[in-house]
Amino acid sequence: MTNAEQAAGDRSPGGRGRLAQLIATRGGTAAPEAPFVIEHREALIYMLCEAAELEHGIMCQYLFAAFSLKQAADEGPTESELAAAASWRKQILHVATQEMLHLALVQNLLCCRSASRRCATSCSSSVPRAWTWTMPAGWPRSAGPSR
Repeated sequence: MTNAEQAAGDRSPGGRGRLAQLIATRGGTAAPEAPFVIEHREALIYMLCEAAELEHGIMCQYLFAAFSLKQAADEGPTESELAAAASWRKQILHVATQEMLHLALVQNLLCCRSASRRCATSCSSSVPRAWTWTMPAGWPRSAGPSR
């Protein structure tokens, strides 16, 4: 039985998914979800590119959060606060690793559909020109003393 058939046959006021169960525990109801069908290859590639951008953006936010936490006593926190921050960092990095896995899975699906080149072009073409940056002339400079 498909999801659509289950939803049509279900006469309860709420859905059956995890979110619907959570809402039900709080006394609410959630409408049954309609099936999401992608019928064409181009639509699949577009949705996978959107998923890749989403996973990449979320991953970057988790990494930024993890590496923004204070790591040393000379930065101001107490020992107990440092221990709490280390625990948070570990959990946040675990979630960031999961997001990296999701991104890799989406990219693998795109490669299976022979769409990686087209996706890289279409996804990166959405970046405004104002965000592009070119290296200054003569960069990088020598780290040693000038002669």
